[in-house]
Amino acid sequence: MLGKFTSALYNLHLKCLALVRPHRNVVSHFESAYAEHGNELWIAMEYMDGGSLVDVLKKNMGRITEEQIARISLDVLQGLRHLHQCGLAHNGLKESKILFNMRGEVKIGASTRLSFDSPSCTTQRHAFL
Repeated sequence: MLGKFTSALYNLHLKCLALVRPHRNVVSHFESAYAEHGNELWIAMEYMDGGSLVDVLKKNMGRITEEQIARISLDVLQGLRHLHQCGLAHNGLKESKILFNMRGEVKIGASTRLSFDSPSCTTQRHAFL
């Protein structure tokens, strides 16, 4: 669950998800549901079993190599470029949104703040996704 929602934001969420094509550096979205009684949005997405960058830094006592930093940065930038090409901007990028799987792949997780630059998503600037 990502938080309080409205049916209008949920509809916008679905429109904008339709803009995102699959990419190796963006977490895949499978399904979402809106619970009107609690105004909550539930999202089923790709399981990232390697944890977040926060987890990696804790595990390594805050130390990672320059080579690891370069690879993570490149993967994050490629994911951001893909979102931008889809007409979306990830306004909530932080360590907890940079996710890893056990194969070592780096992907950007969902944001609770996205800006839309698409004609179909211009009615709402900060929607949950």
